[in-house]
This record gives sequence, C-alpha cells and structure tokens, in this order.
Amino acid sequence: MQRKDEEEEGEEEREEEEEEEEEEEEREMKKEKEREIESLVGWLALRRAMVSLDATRREFVPMMEAHGQSASTN
Repeated sequence: MQRKDEEEEGEEEREEEEEEEEEEEEREMKKEKEREIESLVGWLALRRAMVSLDATRREFVPMMEAHGQSASTN
C-alpha cells in the first residue's frame, strides 16, 4: 500500500515537472515571437522613414535646383 502511494506521488511529481517544462517552453516561444515582432516593427518603422525621406527629397530637390542651389544627395 505504501509503495503504491509512493509510486503515485512519483508519477504526480513527474507530471508536474512535465507541465512546468511545457509552460517554460511556451514562455520561451512567446518571448521569441515577441522579439520577432519587435524586429519587424522596427524594420517597418525604418522603411517608412526611408520612404518618407525619399518622398521629401523628390519634392524639395527640384525646388532647390529651380532656385539655383546645389542639390547634392550624398
């Protein structure tokens, strides 16, 4: 009887450990997804800034050239 109780306790402990491991894996996967999302958001923000800068350059370079100013785009 005592041995059976010990076996049940051991099985319960293993199940709890497995659940904890699964939860830890889920947390790690969630963190990785969050990092991926943050990276994509950063990339998109950079891309928007580049597009905006390019549009601004296309708008102002002709105006500068029309007024005789150099429009060097280095």
